[in-house]
Amino acid sequence: MPNRYTRNLKPDLVSDASLTEQADTLFEEMAGSARRRMPESNGWTVIESREADSLNYEYCYGDFKGSISLRHGFAIGMFCWSSNVNFGVKGFWFGSQVEFPRLWPMKLNQTELGALADVATKAALEAGALIMHYGESGFTVSHKEGGDSLASQVVTEVDERAQAVILERLGGAIAHYDLALLTEEMEDDGSRFEQDYFLCIDPLDGTLPFTQGKPGYAVSIALVRQDGESMIGVVYDPVDERLFRAVSGQGLTINGQDWEAPLQKQRKEASLRFCMDCTFETDPRRGELTARMTALAQRAGYTGATIEINGGAVCNACYVLEHAPAVYSKEPKPELGGGSFWDFAATACIFQEAGASVSDYFGQTLELNSSTHTFFNHCGVCFCSDAELAKVLRAAL
Repeated sequence: MPNRYTRNLKPDLVSDASLTEQADTLFEEMAGSARRRMPESNGWTVIESREADSLNYEYCYGDFKGSISLRHGFAIGMFCWSSNVNFGVKGFWFGSQVEFPRLWPMKLNQTELGALADVATKAALEAGALIMHYGESGFTVSHKEGGDSLASQVVTEVDERAQAVILERLGGAIAHYDLALLTEEMEDDGSRFEQDYFLCIDPLDGTLPFTQGKPGYAVSIALVRQDGESMIGVVYDPVDERLFRAVSGQGLTINGQDWEAPLQKQRKEASLRFCMDCTFETDPRRGELTARMTALAQRAGYTGATIEINGGAVCNACYVLEHAPAVYSKEPKPELGGGSFWDFAATACIFQEAGASVSDYFGQTLELNSSTHTFFNHCGVCFCSDAELAKVLRAAL
């Protein structure tokens, strides 16, 4: 707003000139219609202040006042209502919707990550209660397009109702932090490539064992950074009432207790647990695969292999963590499938904060926001109860 206003800056506050210029431009767009309805006055007055995570601008022009807060990578224009950009002129009110551009990458601090994890925890508990209610009262089952297994294709009304509960609880946080969304039961809109963070949700992982009346299903909610780093992992197993909560840099708790890794026997005295999805029960290659796992465990120095069939991907990973030495892996395969982002995003954060090992089948970083795939059949996955076990197994392959 050159030559139209006087800038009053607090002397102890210094801001980035480019951000100041962008704020001016934004306010020009916001206030253009307001200025045309007002008589000329002595010009604009701008008061700038800086907080730990935001730049704030208050603009005055005659009887008109407005503000912009440049916070967390997006701008918020406010006058009386946060949902609209509204202008007040001598008692006459009118509103104007403004779409704000992103100004700089958002970085959530530890307090904000913790607060988001708290909301996700409440959402998971509420969804878990709903799931258990329907498990007792009945539900309808249908099928959807998915991977090559029945587990990836079956869906129930409970999946959709649990998702609705989660999104209702998380709606305020999604709007406040400008989060993208990726869930198993909604079409991928690509917003995860545009926003700095996205929520990755599986409202009912392990739908197949749920429909069979078996344990092995859970609610899974994650916050993933655009670069694919899992920042929050919340998992709730409503059958065993186990609540896992992990925040990047803040550790892992289970039912509110800080995580402590279980003591392990020496390899020569222990059997290695292999956790398998529920479809392994009817896999025609079950005998062949069991023999291969037994041979792998013995090459790695264990007495043998114990096969554990625990339901869906999320419960399998959590079982691995609490029953060391154990591994949950999926080999690469040509057929579409092998799990998706929402199957592994939350447990990836949980394993990282527990000091355990999560990677693709070859030991590379698990990509949780790729533009080329959502399934992992091309690279597989590997969850190990500790990093040393992961090294031993890769050496034994």
